[in-house]
Amino acid sequence: MKIKNFTSVFKREVKKIFTQYDLLLICFAAPVVYGLLFSFLYINKRAQDINIGIIDFDNSAISRRLVRAVNAAPELNPVGGYTSPNEAYADILKDNIDALYFIPQGLSAGLKKGESAVVVGAVNTNNFFISSAVLKKILAISMEFPKQEFIKILMSRGFDYKSADNLFHPLRADNRYIFNPEMNYSTFFLPALLIAVLQQILLVAVCSSVSGEKINGGQKELYETSGGSWTAVFLGKSLPYVFIGTLLNLMGVFIMLPHNEIYASSVFNLMLVSTAFIMAIIAFAILISALFNSPQASLAALMFYAMPTLLLSGFAWPNYALPIHLQIISLFFPSTYAVNHIRMLILGEVALKYSILPIAALLSFALLCYLASRLVERKTGRIFAIPIEEK
Repeated sequence: MKIKNFTSVFKREVKKIFTQYDLLLICFAAPVVYGLLFSFLYINKRAQDINIGIIDFDNSAISRRLVRAVNAAPELNPVGGYTSPNEAYADILKDNIDALYFIPQGLSAGLKKGESAVVVGAVNTNNFFISSAVLKKILAISMEFPKQEFIKILMSRGFDYKSADNLFHPLRADNRYIFNPEMNYSTFFLPALLIAVLQQILLVAVCSSVSGEKINGGQKELYETSGGSWTAVFLGKSLPYVFIGTLLNLMGVFIMLPHNEIYASSVFNLMLVSTAFIMAIIAFAILISALFNSPQASLAALMFYAMPTLLLSGFAWPNYALPIHLQIISLFFPSTYAVNHIRMLILGEVALKYSILPIAALLSFALLCYLASRLVERKTGRIFAIPIEEK
């Protein structure tokens, strides 16, 4: 490969990006629209004011304090006036409330005797994120409220506060949260969603550009510009998108995520892994373009790539919990080595040594895509019509 040929292909691709409306929309307009949408979508971090129906059959001073405790939770919005659980359940089916909280008769009497008391919380688990927030808060209230009442009873019998507290909690758990201490949904979702958007934009942009060479005499022009060098073509068309991908990644990390009060921690490691991921995605897009005869077929193939790769990456379901055949398939997707690791680098301090393996895997993936696409092009000449022997 001659540097002159590489430079010529690079300049040609840059000009193409800034003069073709479809590439301008894909590379610059789409990231802004998606970034703004996602950054505002999860601005509240967690679900707030979830409607929960209250049924208080005890109607005592203690049960009313319990209702006030539910009312004080920012995640919950208590809705009263229900005369039975069935009435509240009917409102769940009508989508007026998402949960119900039933306080049975005799709660107050049982607590005063030091007996165990039961309250019933029922949640519509049709929406996992809402039900998770409700159940977590109900559990916290159900653990904390009896403690307060129990301590009051023991103190009225002569115990001091410390002794009463120890009797209630003979074994204490010190829980620590790593990377997402407030358990915010935005912190969990946004980094992975921005990575998914970055992947999709690069795949579509590169595939549109490379596959587009098959029409309007692009093959001949590209062949002449590159001097017949496949390496010049591959690197010259890849590098502009590496720059664009890096720019979009920086926008996500330093503009979109801080808008939701998410600040990258391991910035240097993050840029290394992200750049390797970008290179792998671009190389894969070029390979896809070489495998199909038309731009439409190449883009259609990508429709079957984007969503499965995100699901198999461990984004929401751990990779090790997948069936073994899906675990094997996931090894052939760069997102498997990147999504969770990049999210971890954004949310916490991680030493460089832990990023070496993902970087090596991503760069190896990019190299394999280069070799495979070169072999395919030699056999088919679908895109560049380059002779078997590289000049």
